[in-house]
Amino acid sequence: MRGDANAVAVFSRLAYALDFMKGTLVFPPSIAAERTYGRPMNLTLVKSVYDGTLNGRAINCYTVAEAADDDPSFRSYICPYKAGDLSYTVLGHEADFCFTFAMDGCTFAVGTPTPNGEVIVSHGNAKGNTEGAGDQASRQQDFATDFHRQGVAGVLDPSTYRLSNKHISTTFGVREGGRWAFHSLRYKRVKDTYPFAYEHLGVTKFA
Repeated sequence: MRGDANAVAVFSRLAYALDFMKGTLVFPPSIAAERTYGRPMNLTLVKSVYDGTLNGRAINCYTVAEAADDDPSFRSYICPYKAGDLSYTVLGHEADFCFTFAMDGCTFAVGTPTPNGEVIVSHGNAKGNTEGAGDQASRQQDFATDFHRQGVAGVLDPSTYRLSNKHISTTFGVREGGRWAFHSLRYKRVKDTYPFAYEHLGVTKFA
């Protein structure tokens, strides 16, 4: 399916990106980003067939996807995901956006920025991993702390977005004025038969 030119045009203007996410349900990508590790990709927004609501009114739903050559697109980093492990990427100055895979129990951590504004972000998943003590969320917190060597500027963990097994986070970053800020668009599935339906629960800044 083709990317939506109007949605891409609005989102990719930094002044409107956050408002776009606050008023639209955007599903996160599932892209093999390892082949472009540490480099941004050309992404697009594809109109979804699923239904979305926000405060009782219908809203548009989009999925972040890799752009085809003729798609409207924007440049974005992707922090990859690997089950039972911690994945990471370095965010520099080549793009103003960052996404990661859908979060439904994982932990996303943001490192302390370097003097020139670069920052390392990580997506940790400890399901099935018995390394460390405590439950899955505790192990993921330990993974993030150990990996970022105490230089953690912000963490999104399940206790802040995963209020039930139907809650999911689209976790994203926006770079404006040379500084990265990170947000969680929380949503939940409210209809389990196809076509699925989801409720937008708001956008929260966490780093």
